[in-house]
Amino acid sequence: GCHFTVVACTSTFCEPCLRVFPAAVALAKALPGVVGFCRISPDDETSCELFRKFCVENLPTFLIVKPDESDVNAVVVEGRYTGSSRGDLMGHVMQALPPHNQIYNREGRCMDIEL
Repeated sequence: GCHFTVVACTSTFCEPCLRVFPAAVALAKALPGVVGFCRISPDDETSCELFRKFCVENLPTFLIVKPDESDVNAVVVEGRYTGSSRGDLMGHVMQALPPHNQIYNREGRCMDIEL
């Protein structure tokens, strides 16, 4: 499975969200099976509840989450980036990857990462 998941807390009416979102898409394409990606938006009540739970006060915010080892129905927020810098977002995600030089996909093959 994935090492962690990036939760993009963005909205279609937010200019900074629109500027940074292509970087999240590029990361998702570059790291399939290594990093999971999903998006939530404040457009419905369920998402608003998640925003409150994870203390998302500004958009865009990207959460780096991992499963909670003590509760299969919960996640732990391991990192957070709030802002619209593509480079900073990519840096936060890359820093959260395992501390070795090479990343392997599900099939055990070394992946070339190009962003």
